[in-house]
Amino acid sequence: MRFKDDIEALLSQLSAKERAQIEKMLSSKRAYQLNHAQNSICELMKNYKVDEIKALCKSHGIKGYSNLNKDTLLIHFITNLVTEDYLDEMVATFNKAQKLAFVIASQFSAWQAPLPTRLHFENNFVLFHFSGEDGYYLTWIPDEVSNIVEKYIDSHTELKQLKLAYALLEAASNLYGLYSFTQLQRVYEVYLNKSYSLLDIQKWLKQIELVNPEMTNFRVFNGLIASKGLEFEEDEYHYFVKDAKYYMPDTTQE
Repeated sequence: MRFKDDIEALLSQLSAKERAQIEKMLSSKRAYQLNHAQNSICELMKNYKVDEIKALCKSHGIKGYSNLNKDTLLIHFITNLVTEDYLDEMVATFNKAQKLAFVIASQFSAWQAPLPTRLHFENNFVLFHFSGEDGYYLTWIPDEVSNIVEKYIDSHTELKQLKLAYALLEAASNLYGLYSFTQLQRVYEVYLNKSYSLLDIQKWLKQIELVNPEMTNFRVFNGLIASKGLEFEEDEYHYFVKDAKYYMPDTTQE
């Protein structure tokens, strides 16, 4: 607060015209920083030329772009492009692992962070790839449409279920520390109202590994799921789960 008070005191000594100029400059600076955040479309598509962006607008039937500067043009493009229909068409091209990556990328976007994954997405303006380390892509969702994407996922039956299934898996790993595929089956039966075979569970865990095995809070070993914070030796796992009884909260919120 002291810094803010000092600034106010300084501004109070200026003429009305000088104060207006300073406030305009500070406002422009804040707008620039917002538009040039790492996950802003202005940063993700900064290598596109104005004519290229206008051509994209034209090809996608977006109007009202003629007299816009580059940053405003990019924001106009992405906010008009990413509609429910566009997302429907995009998701229809994804396999299940890509759908899961899309869901998790949306969660990372809420944290202003990219999703590291080896999966690649072709020809869309929602998931942007940049090369990372060890063969991973850093996958961003533009901040300007992150809320639209999140609402879309929560309204899409399959994506919403993937989101909840992944959240339940992480929650179960935190709650139990060590548990069996059979217990995960029970968790999904109770909280998702859906039956998974053991083969389904194996395929599901494999899909998560395809997205990024390093980002999970668990590891899989011989039909068991163990929290990464667990300090037991792997050859002791079956001894601890042999007669285990698992607490089942009344609601998913718990």
